[in-house]
Amino acid sequence: MIRGQLLLAVWAGAALALPYLFYAHRSRHSRRVFAIGLPIAAAVYVVFAASRGTPHDLFIESLGVLLFALLAFVGFRYWSPFLALAWVAHLSWDLLLHPIGIPSYAPWWYAVTCIGFDLVVAGAIVGTSRARL
Repeated sequence: MIRGQLLLAVWAGAALALPYLFYAHRSRHSRRVFAIGLPIAAAVYVVFAASRGTPHDLFIESLGVLLFALLAFVGFRYWSPFLALAWVAHLSWDLLLHPIGIPSYAPWWYAVTCIGFDLVVAGAIVGTSRARL
């Protein structure tokens, strides 16, 4: 993989986060939008695992959806910065299960795109949380 492709995928993820942030901030319930988006982001890997992975892959990714739904709920219900940490944890999950350059049932660009997307969303949550203090 060429470094330029990796950077393009990261920037694409950041750019794709912008409409999501716009929607979340236009909503009267931005924290809820951010919390709902987290397990949805994890569920994309379930689709990849179901189409190209093994039953074990599908099981692990399904557990990930449950884990991130729980983390999103805790962040939504109790502390917004925890929700931001949960988005960063999703990024870590992506890169641990789908390391860059190692073939996987998920396309190589998806985990890389999540770097930009997840970091921009986490930063927006932190920014929104600080603005309300």
